[in-house]
Amino acid sequence: MMMAGAVGRPVTEAHAAWLLRQGLLPQRALARYEAYALPDLIAHAYPRVEGEARGLLVDTLGWFTILDDHFDGPAGRDLPGSRDLVRGLLDTLEERDDDQGPRAAGRQGPYPYPAGAEQDRRPGPYPGGDADRGRARDRPPTADRERDRPGNRGRDRHPGRYLERPYPERGAAQDRAPEAPAPGAPACLLSAWQDLWRRQRAGMPGAWARRAGRDWARCLTTFVTEAQYRAAATLPTVRQAVHLRRHASCLYPFMNMLERVRGEALDEALHAEREMRLLRAHVADTATLINDLYSLDREERHASPFNMIVILGREQRLSRAAAIEAVRAEVDRLGVRSDILRASLAARHPEAAWYVRETRTLVEGVRRWSSTTDRYTDTSL
Repeated sequence: MMMAGAVGRPVTEAHAAWLLRQGLLPQRALARYEAYALPDLIAHAYPRVEGEARGLLVDTLGWFTILDDHFDGPAGRDLPGSRDLVRGLLDTLEERDDDQGPRAAGRQGPYPYPAGAEQDRRPGPYPGGDADRGRARDRPPTADRERDRPGNRGRDRHPGRYLERPYPERGAAQDRAPEAPAPGAPACLLSAWQDLWRRQRAGMPGAWARRAGRDWARCLTTFVTEAQYRAAATLPTVRQAVHLRRHASCLYPFMNMLERVRGEALDEALHAEREMRLLRAHVADTATLINDLYSLDREERHASPFNMIVILGREQRLSRAAAIEAVRAEVDRLGVRSDILRASLAARHPEAAWYVRETRTLVEGVRRWSSTTDRYTDTSL
């Protein structure tokens, strides 16, 4: 069993130094953070990656974990603050270097949160199914009220895309000299993200950067959507939660990183194929549900109910044990369907066989880490 620190001191020390340098954690919090064993997750999920690429993966995962914890606290109930932070993160995705970046596609303004074309429209045995997502009735409960406020009519109606004004109001207060941000504050999260996005794009073609940017945007805007639910003191339906959790889990960006760390971007036409979209959706769903199974106790302790077991149990009036069993059955079903898709894709696209194979390693890495990390088992966390 690989425990915390088993991936090697150089990576752990370099990551700790990056966290401190970026102001994401104070020195006193490092020991508790290291109990999460995030470098182990990267070692399990990307076993052949070393050096700079592994460091980038660990830094990205660490940043996302701290961001997630940020929204698990009071910030996750502060809807204007959530919008402001996510707006800044999305604005970073709009920045470009001289030779690459998402703006090459001509996109203007914050990244949208499009309805996922990767969805499987066929009904499945999972309560709520895979079918018919994205209807108007699946908007978070605050979406209509926000849209109908004076000055907001006519804005985009998709729940995750709505971020109110493109930019905050400019005022005299913004001209004052900024104070040093506290560790883990939004300013530190934004600054660290700017560093990570630059490193992720380095050496990759513009088409990959645009896809990666879109997937990060879908992921990041879920924090605003979750804040809308918290503001309304309600939970999504199972149908809503499948799509929300699929993107909130950050699995799409980490699947894109399979190409980044190998230095080999796949043809975008392959990514547009239905079977590839389904595989990526199944991988994200599977890893997310595995994580929900292991994180349930922690999320119940902290009254953080964005967990499919909680949502499923409430909607279907299932016992806790029955909801857990339903999620386990769905993990098994998705695993079988994913392997069928992998075999088909590898046969038709042998040049991409490495990618579809490593999506399976990614899921198994999440499973292995989730079963050993102290992030979910230590009641002090």
